[in-house]
Amino acid sequence: MNKDMQPSLWTLSFAVYVLILIGAFIRVHSRIQTTLLGYEIAKMKEHEATLIKKRSLLNMELAKMTTKEYLNEITFKKRKEIKQTRKIPLASN
Repeated sequence: MNKDMQPSLWTLSFAVYVLILIGAFIRVHSRIQTTLLGYEIAKMKEHEATLIKKRSLLNMELAKMTTKEYLNEITFKKRKEIKQTRKIPLASN
């Protein structure tokens, strides 16, 4: 092989250095992305916990609203309102 065609030691060292540098940048970028995803997952878990709490409260409220006692109370109030609206004074002739 021709001596002019062979890469010098400096060129090989530079190429290896560039490859190592590119690898380091890729590693740093992936670590940053992993950290950012971790923060996003933490936010989503917090939001999920809030939604689960709201669902639990709504289920309790639904259970309360479908009890026989509650429905009877609502029915009683509605009947009372209807009776009061029916009490229209008679017009004098």
